[in-house]
Amino acid sequence: MAIQLSNIVIAAALPDPKGNQNNEWLELRNISVSPISLEGWYLSDQLSRLYILDGIIEATEHKQFHIRSEHPHSMQLGNSSGLIALYSSDGIFVFIVTYKQTTPRNIVIF
Repeated sequence: MAIQLSNIVIAAALPDPKGNQNNEWLELRNISVSPISLEGWYLSDQLSRLYILDGIIEATEHKQFHIRSEHPHSMQLGNSSGLIALYSSDGIFVFIVTYKQTTPRNIVIF
C-alpha cells in the first residue's frame, strides 16, 4: 500500500539483506522535473524511529539510503512486515508505504 502527497516517493526497499542488518536500504525517487532539496526531510519506521535525510535529489533521480540500525533508536526495516513514512522539512507527512513479510535479499518495489 502507498499514499502519496509529494513529488518524492519511496520506490523500493531491501528490509532483509541476510546477514548484516546494517546492509538494509531504501530508495527514494523524485518524480518531478526539478531537483528537490532533502535538507530537513526525514523517514520514520513503524515505531517512530527516525532517519534524517540531506542532500539534493535531482529530477527523475533514484537515490539509495542505507539504513544502519546501530542503536535501538535508529530507524529499522522490519523483516516480518513494516511501515516507512516520509516527512518534508516542515514535518508534514508526504508519503507512506507498508509491506508484508519478505524473504532474505528480496527487494520490495512500491
